[in-house]
Amino acid sequence: QMLEAGMKIARFDFTYGDMAFHLKSLQNLKKAMVNSNKLCAVMLQPHGPEIEVLNRPPGPIHLKQGQTVVLTNDRSKQASSEVLPITWPSSFMGNGLQPGSLVFVGQYLFTGSETTSAYLTVYQVEDNSITCTVNNSCSLEGATLIVKLAAGARNPSPCLTDQ
Repeated sequence: QMLEAGMKIARFDFTYGDMAFHLKSLQNLKKAMVNSNKLCAVMLQPHGPEIEVLNRPPGPIHLKQGQTVVLTNDRSKQASSEVLPITWPSSFMGNGLQPGSLVFVGQYLFTGSETTSAYLTVYQVEDNSITCTVNNSCSLEGATLIVKLAAGARNPSPCLTDQ
């Protein structure tokens, strides 16, 4: 139906889903092109995995301007106003994060609202944690909380794998 309606390009976003899902989607697209006798380009968005906050409580996480909060790759920690476990796969050392680096924590597809997004400044970088100062008071909430790093920082998660 989408090809018949004029779709000319299909975007595959590797941020979410596994290879089996994307392969099935591509196979479905190929089948639809044969059945409709219409061509469709494929665009790959290999952004790779988002950095997300894990183990969130059922309610919002309240942060106050001036407080410190620790981002950790220890996935066993419970998210709170003191610690935010994130999907960072390895050491924080050597990935471009340093004191003074900026970090954003907010909703996926965020609006940048000052009340639901946190703007952090890195204070200290250790092997398994980053201690940050909170630059604005906010309540972190929403279906998914993502972490965006300042320019120069590198997420060591692979964009593409051998799969």
